[in-house]
Amino acid sequence: MSLLERLILAILLFRRLGRTERDRPQPATSGARGMVLLAGDSYAVGLEEPLRDQLRARGRTMHWTGASGLRTEQVIERARWVMAQFPDASVLVVSCGANDASVNGANLTDAVLAAREFQETAPLPVLWLSPPSTARYWASPAVGIGETLPVDLPLPDRQHPNAAGYRSWSEQIVRRLEEING
Repeated sequence: MSLLERLILAILLFRRLGRTERDRPQPATSGARGMVLLAGDSYAVGLEEPLRDQLRARGRTMHWTGASGLRTEQVIERARWVMAQFPDASVLVVSCGANDASVNGANLTDAVLAAREFQETAPLPVLWLSPPSTARYWASPAVGIGETLPVDLPLPDRQHPNAAGYRSWSEQIVRRLEEING
């Protein structure tokens, strides 16, 4: 085995071992009708519990897949996976873009193109969450990816809301989801 082959194998193994159960997409369960799907980056991770609680209080269910550090194309891959698991879901909430911006501003163009293509082919309504660092960009009509819900919350680390902020954001999301599909 060449040095390059060993390096590639080590990287693949490291990536696999570095994932936690929370990072891995979860297996499908029955009863998807009316379900909200959430796919995304660290914002989805932070939103998972408060959004699930908000939806549960209204008699709805949610399935999510997310991990910190995901770029748009990775989030879209997970979104496609979760939609395939729950084809009767009523809406998809997607959080992405911040990691594309942090890697390289030019990556935002690729992210928008991927998001726009995904939006055009998604079989259900998609609500895009605009990360604070790119909210003006993602929410711009010129981007054309559909409806976005920007974050307007205190950001203690200049990037992510605190627990109260995530609860507030989840309330905003649930209100908008009720307007979209009841």
